[in-house]
Order: sequence, then structure tokens, then C-alpha cells
Amino acid sequence: MSKTKKYWTGLDQLHNTPEFQARVENEFAPEATAEHLLESDNLDEGSTKRRDFLKFLGFSVGAATLAACETPVNKAIPYLNKPEEITPGVPNYYASTFFDGTDYASILVKTREGRPIKVVGNKKSKLTGGAVNARVNSSVLSLYDSGRAVGPMKGGEATDWATLDAEVKAALAKLGEAGGSIVILTGTVISPSTKKAIAEFAAKYGAGVKHVVYDAISASGALEANLACFGVKALPVYDFAKADVVVSFGADFLAGFPNGAANAVGYGKMRDPKGGKMSRHFQFESNMSLTGSNADVRVALKPSESTAAIISLYNKVAAATGGNALSGGTSEYDATIGKAAKELVAAKGKGIVVSNSNDAGVQTVVNAINNLLGNYGSTLNMANPLYLKGGLDAEMDQLVADMKGGKVGALLIHGVNPSYSYAKAADFNAGLAKVGLTVSFADRLDETAAAGVTYLAPDNHYLESWNDAEPQAGSYSLTQPTIQPLFDTRQFQESLLKWAGNDSDYFSYIKSNWAAIHSSSPEAGVLFSTFFNTALFNGVFESGKVGETPSFVGDVAAAAAGIKKVPAGELELELYVKAGMGDGSQANNPWLQELPDPVSRVTWDNYITMSPKQMEEMGFSRLERGDFMADVAELTVNDIVVKAPVYPSPGQKYGTVGLAVGYGRTAAGKCGDGVGVNAFALATGSFAVGAVSITNAGKKYEIAQTQSHHTLMGRDAIVKETTLEEYKKD
Repeated sequence: MSKTKKYWTGLDQLHNTPEFQARVENEFAPEATAEHLLESDNLDEGSTKRRDFLKFLGFSVGAATLAACETPVNKAIPYLNKPEEITPGVPNYYASTFFDGTDYASILVKTREGRPIKVVGNKKSKLTGGAVNARVNSSVLSLYDSGRAVGPMKGGEATDWATLDAEVKAALAKLGEAGGSIVILTGTVISPSTKKAIAEFAAKYGAGVKHVVYDAISASGALEANLACFGVKALPVYDFAKADVVVSFGADFLAGFPNGAANAVGYGKMRDPKGGKMSRHFQFESNMSLTGSNADVRVALKPSESTAAIISLYNKVAAATGGNALSGGTSEYDATIGKAAKELVAAKGKGIVVSNSNDAGVQTVVNAINNLLGNYGSTLNMANPLYLKGGLDAEMDQLVADMKGGKVGALLIHGVNPSYSYAKAADFNAGLAKVGLTVSFADRLDETAAAGVTYLAPDNHYLESWNDAEPQAGSYSLTQPTIQPLFDTRQFQESLLKWAGNDSDYFSYIKSNWAAIHSSSPEAGVLFSTFFNTALFNGVFESGKVGETPSFVGDVAAAAAGIKKVPAGELELELYVKAGMGDGSQANNPWLQELPDPVSRVTWDNYITMSPKQMEEMGFSRLERGDFMADVAELTVNDIVVKAPVYPSPGQKYGTVGLAVGYGRTAAGKCGDGVGVNAFALATGSFAVGAVSITNAGKKYEIAQTQSHHTLMGRDAIVKETTLEEYKKD
């Protein structure tokens, strides 16, 4: 007789804490009475705390924080004479595009009385299928952020565009005449028109102009591997809707991957028992991820053990498909890996193997497994690949070395914040000080702009902008403004064009570039105006061009031999990306700060995740939902020390800890500054950091958690950090 499995919703239910028993007896919070709320004029006194006051009224701290963001009402009335297309109380919708270097989505923007108020997915997009994630959905709030720069600046002081343009053009002209080095540093660019504007700028100032792409959340290893294996520096498009078997090594493809929202939609289509479809999912990982929590078979392993597990899978698949074995392919998890290999081979052509490794050798082995299984051209599309990541880590490292060596005359920075997100930020800042002309196009004086950049030429918010995108080969989308610029900002592309001597507005520039797309498309017989207006109305355009799947030519043995080992230790660290905060570029967005993590249910802050058993063994107090004071630990990696609260994570591999990036901002704004710690500083070219040491700091730290499905508890305005002695007195 088989045992019936019993599932629990959290550690508090597992341990049957008094808090859990109370919630079972009374699932909904009691209504507040006047006596409760009027016990004290000070909401932090009496039995009704400020937190409870907000809870009783149905608010979270996010609502209060939004009020503190000082929406610019002085410019929020976009008209005096009502335009014909606006009817008071009736919303309008505009098709547009979101892309910030991490997330892409074709979207519909809901506006009311000329103000954008909501972002949803555009179902006409074949790439995303209408899927959006929390960061895309919440991006509308960042439009009204009072932390945005209200105009151009020089040396941290306000200036005007005429002065900035004249001085920047003069400095660029001098460098161009002397053959000096001018570097444009950006995140991944998927806009054909932006690429053309950069090329036009480069043509103006000579051979010394270089475009360097840097991604805070890097996919450099996969790009290098795909370039070597297929001759294409791009990522595959994963079609999880066709996958009968999925094997993932640390890849949180539902939340932390490029096009993750669309991956989740496809994955869900193959996880529908009522529809007669149920794929098999094997997950090998250190931290408990959203993807791992959905797996059929989940194996917890250390970061240093992942490579051996991947090579073991390759050898087992190769043995069944006639491939050559690799050395070093034994793993203590061979029994489960063998089952995964057997199911992959049985579902040949209908499987996906994926890894989060940033090592080109590891990614080459993963590519080889998918090639042996015949997945390319079926579940993996390299014929029309994905362009959402384009940065190579080696190029960024070389730029920093050149800056420190005084070899860079001008640096123009757009869409990235390396003084915060680059692992060796101190080296970048040291190099920045040696560059003669520095311009940031950030929307505020962020960490990089405040580190010594001479000029701030603030870019428009994307909801105030025109742009285009080619996220996938042959698949296009358009961005259109849904409101006039709220501040004295200007699009990055228009600044580049103006400095290149082109006074065209960017909308006209985009239309002229789309004439070439039109002439080579199946719609060439349609009037261009009709073609462009239709694409603008739909938000997307599919060229219909289908490329050929490139042949696999990777040298798997050489790649496997060149894999860098992750330092092994009794305790190992793996960084990860939270479903809400991402890379931290929207850290000043209170909606995202208040969003509960789907695994831990913790809001605000990042924290060190650890096995509950190991927490007890190391002397860290067990934390349940309902407890707010967590032990603080000191985490040391290569002489870098960070302090963060320790939080129990069932499913965390014993002997490992996790820490999310995207926190620890110092120049994000009033909502994002000082929240959590900066985990990017611990990255060593990979999120799989490896061996670390950890000690109890002897302090407590207040965290905020979701208490039930009906109550969202916010974070107090002042986070409390006390010594253990002080905590006992309280």
C-alpha cells in the first residue's frame, strides 16, 4: 500500500506554529474598530501598529510610498482643448514595446485622459503571445517617478540642451580629428534604427568609435558557445509548448531567463493534465527557484557539482545516440541523470536541455546534447534566433582595462549602470576618472552618473518615446509615445543623431528605415503609409522570413576541457535573479519592492537563503512566517564582505546559500536606496560563485513577508537592526 503524500504551504504549517493555528481558526483578519484605531495619536504606539493600520484599511506600504513619489501633477494635464480621440472616462489603448536590456514584451498601454495607467501584453506578438512579467507590468509607475532627472546636467548642476550640445560636439570633434577613442557603452540593442544611428555617429567621428555592449545579467557564455557551434551570436528561441521532456541545470527559465514570460506560457501548455498533456521536467539546482518548484523531479546539488552532472548527461545521451564520450562524466546523481537521459532519448526531437551557466564550455556541451537529441529545428529555434542578449564579458573587461590605461577619450553610457552592477565596479570608476569626456543618458543621477560623469543627457521614458525592435530574426515591433515628455528630457537616439550632424526627429528616422523593411517584405505591394500605420496599430510585424537551421560544428571535447571549475567548499554561493526585482534597474518602483517573492513570500530586501537544517546547525534561529526578526550573517567572498539576513529555504541544497542580485542600490531614489545588499559585487564572471564563508553577525534584521493569501504586510519605513541583547530586551 503506497503512502499518501502530504504537502504543506510553509514552514509554519510544517511546525504547526501558534501563528498558523490562529490563521486556520480565523483566515481573514478581524475588522478594525474605532477603539483600536483611536487608542493613540501615534500609530507606532498602542496595540494597533502602523503596519496594522494600513492592513485594516486594505493598503500596503506600496500605496503610501506611491504617494511619496510625488506624481508630477503640474504636468499631468496634457491638454486644455480636448483632442477628438479622447473621451473623458473612456480609456484608449496604444500598441507599444518594452525592452530594457533584460525583459522584452510587445505590449498594449491603457491610457485615460491622456495618461498611461496600465500595461498588458499584446497577443498579436507571435514571440511573446501576450505574456508579460511583473517588471513589464509595473513599468508604467516609473514614468511618474519624481526621482527622474528634470533636464540636462553638467557636473551635477542643471544646464540647458544648447550648452550641452555645443560642448559635447566640440569635444567629440576634437577627438575625431585626432583619431581618439570614443566608446558608446550600452546594454543589448535590438532596435534596427538605433543600430543605424550608432553607425551614423561612428561614421561622423571616424575609426576610433567603438560600440561596447554590456549586460548586467550576462549570457556571454551562451553567446560565445553559439557563435562557435553555429556561427550565430544569439540565443535560441525555446518552444516549451513542444517539449515532452525538459532538463534544466540551474536555469530559472520561467522567471529569470530572456523571454521568460513567454517560456512560462509555452511550459504551461504542456503541463495541462485536463488537456491530456503532461511533460516531464527534471530540475538540477542549488537554490529553490520558481522553475524548480514546478519540476516533477528536482535534485539539489552544489554549484561546483553542476558541470560533472551536465557531462554525465551528455555521455549517457551520447551512448544511446552514437556520440563520443567525454572524460570526467561521473556524478553522484548518476541514477537520476540516467532516468533523465533515457526519457530525453525516448522523446528525441521533443526535448529541451538548458543551463544557466555563464561558461562557454558548459554551454557548448549543452548545445551538443540538444544536437544529439535532434532538438534544433523543433523545440529550439536557431534559424530565427533571439537577439535579447548581446554583451560579451571579455569586451567589457577590455574596455575597463583601456579606461584605466588612459586609452579612452570619450565614453557615452546608455541603458547600463556599471558603477552598480559591474562586479569590479571600483576598477570601472577608477577608469572613468581617466576619461576626458563622459556622458550618461540615464534617467537620473544613478550610481554611474554620480561617480564622476561630466554630462547627464537624460533619456525619455519608453512611454514617451518612439523606437523599433527586432527581438527575433524577422520579427519586428514598434514603440510609440503614449504621453508627451513630462520633463525636459530627450531620446538617446536623437542626441546621437544631433551630435552626428543629423537634425532629423527620431520618428521620421524610424519611418525612413522601415521603408527598407517594407520593400523586402511580402507587403511590398502595399502603400508604405498603409504598411507602416498597420504595423504601428498592431504593434508588431512578421516578415515571414524563415532561416535555415545552422549546422552544429562545435568542438565538444575541447570545450569541455576548457570549462572553468567552480571553487568547491563546505559552503557554496549561487547568486540568482528575483522574479520581481530583476537586475535592479527598477529598484525605485514600490510595486516591485512590495511584490512578494513567489518562493519565499518575502517583500522588500534580499536575504541569504539556506537549508533550514543547516541554519539550526550553524546557530541561526529558525524563522517562520509571522516572525520578523531574522539573524544577520556576514558572507565573505574573496575578501568582500556583505551583511544580510538569513532566511530558511526548504529545498536549498545543504552546503549552499543563495543571494539575489538587484538590491543594494545607493542612487536609485527614495524608494530603492538602502534596500538590501549589492550581490553583484560578489559575482566572479558567473552567478555560480562557489566556495564562501559565513558567520553570525550577532544582530537581528526586520524583514517583511506575506502572511496569508489575503494580507500583504509591508515593510516599515525604518528598518530595524538591533543587537541580540537589545532584541531580548524588546
